[in-house]
Amino acid sequence: MKLALVIALVACSPHRVEDDTNIQTPISHRESCATVAATWTGERSGSFEHYSSLTLETGGVTKRWSLDDIAPSFDIFSPDCQHVLLLQSHDGPYHVVRMDHVAGYLAGAAPDQVLAGSRDGHWLSNTEVSDADGMLVVH
Repeated sequence: MKLALVIALVACSPHRVEDDTNIQTPISHRESCATVAATWTGERSGSFEHYSSLTLETGGVTKRWSLDDIAPSFDIFSPDCQHVLLLQSHDGPYHVVRMDHVAGYLAGAAPDQVLAGSRDGHWLSNTEVSDADGMLVVH
């Protein structure tokens, strides 16, 4: 009789299922090309990931961008690792910076080239960048 009572208590005990869709956990994604490292950081909630900042580092110089109004792209480095493509805000523009100029750029120097577009910027080749509004030959 005692065994039946124990089984009945176990079978009837409430089972709580954890709902982790509201739990936010920190996430990061890091890539590097030549001497430049890019780190995107943000939070994951359930299956949704939101990256809120991008940090570039090279030669002891670091700069952080807020990505709150920008859809992040992890494809910022040219295929040959000679340039980096950085969207400045939701409305653009893109800055193109040669890798050997990144430290100066992070310290406040002007980009090497500017692509006026505002979305879908990506590398077509080592020397061509395209976005929804046009194309730029990088030199």
